[in-house]
Parts: sequence; C-alpha cells; structure tokens
Amino acid sequence: MIALDIRDFRDVPAEMQGFGSFMARLIGTVENRQVEMELALAAARRARVRHVHLQWKDPVPVWDFSRTDELIQHGYEVMKAEINNWQSEKRPWWARWREK
Repeated sequence: MIALDIRDFRDVPAEMQGFGSFMARLIGTVENRQVEMELALAAARRARVRHVHLQWKDPVPVWDFSRTDELIQHGYEVMKAEINNWQSEKRPWWARWREK
C-alpha cells in the first residue's frame, strides 16, 4: 500500500490572525489526525504502508490550480526516486554495497 501525503507541515505564522488562519490550523489538525488514524488502522491490519511525503518547496493554497503542472512533475520525480529506493532494498546486501 502506498500513501501519498500532500500535507504541508509548515505552521501558519503566529502573527496571522482572523478566520483564514483559524481555518488553516483547524484543517491541519484534522488532516494530521486522519493520517494518524489511517496509519494506525493499517498497522493494526498488518498492512505494509509506504508513506511518501510530497511537500512542495513553497506553500500552495488548496484552491490554487496555477501550479498544477509543476506539482505533478514534482510528485512524479519524488515517486520515481522512492520506487528506485524500494527496488534497491530488494537486491542482496552485497550488490548494494558494490554500487557504493
């Protein structure tokens, strides 16, 4: 099972006030709890989960679709690297050692 995590772990700046910052904190809290519960459920069912975090270099609001192509490309590159790492885990230790 692969879990693609698109959450942004950067905190809302403390100086931000108002409804927008409140909603950002609330949504972040709910997202974090949901991920924790789903990972716990997978662990309880002994499902192996490959948890891949796809955080972009800059925060992107959920409603901003102007950077979709960049984000998809970033996700592709991250997953390509992850899959390569997973495949190298399957090779014998001596083959991995020889490549270093």
